[in-house]
Amino acid sequence: MGSVLIFALSFMVVAGFQIITSRMMDARKTFVVGFAIIFGLSADLAPQIYQNVPHWIHPVVASSLSLSAVLAVLLNLLFRIGISDRETFSMAVGDSSDAVFQQMERLGKQWGARPEIIYRAAAALDELKELIATQAKPAESIEIIARFDEFNLDVAASFSGSIPKSVSGEGAISLDQIPEADELAFRMLKRYPDRLEMGHKGKLATVKLHFDH
Repeated sequence: MGSVLIFALSFMVVAGFQIITSRMMDARKTFVVGFAIIFGLSADLAPQIYQNVPHWIHPVVASSLSLSAVLAVLLNLLFRIGISDRETFSMAVGDSSDAVFQQMERLGKQWGARPEIIYRAAAALDELKELIATQAKPAESIEIIARFDEFNLDVAASFSGSIPKSVSGEGAISLDQIPEADELAFRMLKRYPDRLEMGHKGKLATVKLHFDH
């Protein structure tokens, strides 16, 4: 019986750490995880701490699992205050790749997103800069709106001009619409998102990137 319990517990612990490390974490989320684990262990290692707690809270503090779970949920709700699922920022065509990746990494940690999805979004934005670099000034500003939920990451970029020039209207883009000089850059851009749309909105060109999360 004891060996079965140890075997099951080992899998539970490893699976738990895999879930934790599958998401990007900022200081808030690191604190939530650490705080919940420490207090959960205290229920088993020093149960006398909770001897004088009100009777109605005994079911929570009597188990390290329940105590950790309740604390993690409450702290996560508390620390989500002030965090928006929609972020607007801008970048210049001449910005370095590091600046793009650092910005998306910051958002990924803030949202608790999967690192591979954030990397793909950052790489797609970097390729977008390369695609429009030949037709825009280095100081040209690209306005970006990023929206995140547990199932989707949507990134919309808008900028002055028309990139590529042969694209008109909105909708999905195929390679036969892309000028030969831009084909390589477009191939690199298209490989990252799950869905890519290009179009125009007034005098602005728009690029919409969708990532399944």
